[in-house]
Amino acid sequence: VLHTPQVRQLRIEQSENKEKQPISPEDDPWDSWVFEVEGGVSVDREQQQKEFDIDTDFSARRITEAWRIRSFFWANYERETFDGEEGALTSDAHSNGAWMMAVKSLGPHWSAGVASSMRADTYDNIQRRFQVEPAVEYSYWDYAEAERRELLFIYRTGPRYTTYIDTTIFNEIAEPHWRQEFEVRLNSTQPWGSADFDVEASHFLPDVKRYRLEMRGELSLRLFRGFSLNLNAAFERVNDQVNLARGDVSTEDLLLRRRELATDYRASFRVGLGYTFGSLYNNVVNTRL
Repeated sequence: VLHTPQVRQLRIEQSENKEKQPISPEDDPWDSWVFEVEGGVSVDREQQQKEFDIDTDFSARRITEAWRIRSFFWANYERETFDGEEGALTSDAHSNGAWMMAVKSLGPHWSAGVASSMRADTYDNIQRRFQVEPAVEYSYWDYAEAERRELLFIYRTGPRYTTYIDTTIFNEIAEPHWRQEFEVRLNSTQPWGSADFDVEASHFLPDVKRYRLEMRGELSLRLFRGFSLNLNAAFERVNDQVNLARGDVSTEDLLLRRRELATDYRASFRVGLGYTFGSLYNNVVNTRL
């Protein structure tokens, strides 16, 4: 510009930078805590049947480099009413509980923590269950690579005490258990897509014959630009249903799925296609209505 005629029209000004500086962790009034509250009520009605459902949950979490603290509380109540020739039939179901876990970072590959929970569920014949599980975790890769790849080995063990709504098939109305669990989790995000696999084995102590083996997998393949193939599969070998209620299952409970049934396995599979298209430059955030 100095060597052009426009230099006579050039003016330089200095102004104060009034942009707000980002809040640092030291200035955070919430000390890294995040809270979330949800709830809802639904009513469905027809001439001969109606359904009422209410649910609520609350979560709190604090995630820092040194600690990961999470808690979750929930409650659900559901009532269905059917008008028949022999009168009205009413079916109720409810569940509620709380789960809390605190994990301490022990370096780039190790973590240790403890989880505690309380649960009640009419479907599982559980009046109240209390459980405490210390846990240790080893990450094959550095935790800093978790967004791209993750291979975790997790061990949990601890006591739990359960009281049942009805006497179980083992003639128990309340009983303690000690349970241990081992889990291997693999997550990977690559240019070709993403893959998540999880294997979890658990059993009671000292009765190792009461066990459960769970395998879950999710695979998303990018076939070409914007188009993906999604696969989900799960298999569960079940041999620890000590909570099953004694006696025959009523027709109402069977049809409405109000009670857990005896089974040796559970399996599911899903395949789907996805296609994403549109502007590559639409990164504007707008939350109006």
